[in-house]
Amino acid sequence: MRARIGTVVRMGRVVRISAVVLVLALGAAACGPEAGARPQGRPTTPAASPDAGREALAAQARVLVLDRPADRRPDVLSGPAVQLTQTFGSAAEPYPAGVYDVRVACLGTGSVTVSHPGGETVAKCGDKTPAAATFTMRKTAPIAVTVTPDDAALLHGAYAVSLTDPVLVRARAALSLPPSGRNPLDRSGVLFGRTVLVREKDLGTGSVYVDIRCAGTGRVMIRFGDTDDVCLNGRTTIAMGMLLWKGQGDLVAVPDAEATGAAAYAVAVQRP
Repeated sequence: MRARIGTVVRMGRVVRISAVVLVLALGAAACGPEAGARPQGRPTTPAASPDAGREALAAQARVLVLDRPADRRPDVLSGPAVQLTQTFGSAAEPYPAGVYDVRVACLGTGSVTVSHPGGETVAKCGDKTPAAATFTMRKTAPIAVTVTPDDAALLHGAYAVSLTDPVLVRARAALSLPPSGRNPLDRSGVLFGRTVLVREKDLGTGSVYVDIRCAGTGRVMIRFGDTDDVCLNGRTTIAMGMLLWKGQGDLVAVPDAEATGAAAYAVAVQRP
């Protein structure tokens, strides 16, 4: 189409306007950028959440407070550092009486203070070794934990808090032979697969009493030599009592799929 020149009279002056310029301007406004073209000066990806970096730090802090990085217990608290109170357990399902370890890790800047039944534990953000404390629950009850960050951690910190797995506390509390803390053969832990509880070579010569307890869910078999015994069946702990050990091979715990990661054992060894 041939371009024509228009004439506009404005305030006593004659202004000549090119129709070509108008057509080009209007066409560009109506059509916008070419399809598929990337707008200049705009980000190509959505802006990251302000807390995205702190969520990543919280995941790293969680690894620091767990014995196994793959452990994803729900009773571990972690996240960007904010003031909050979390209750583990409930009136219907309280945590058992016994000894608990608490671990606190903080990454970023600042520090966090964690209040628990044993007092307060302070973790400085950036320390790779978690702050730790121990407390004793005299009776079954829920456990309340309060996290208080300082001003620096509130803006730039992330934390993780873990308590001893309650199934482990139950297994330890059920022992007839309380661990002395001095015998290296006394041990306990959560079962994540076939686990050697006591090696025959570690017992030396002679007879010993071995006290075994399990707690949690699923089925756990205890094997030694040609013998199989049930230590845990469903949610019922089988009181195995004290075995008189006379060199019958390694003592091994074998959890089924349900018990793996959901059951724990405790062993105490004593010579007659």
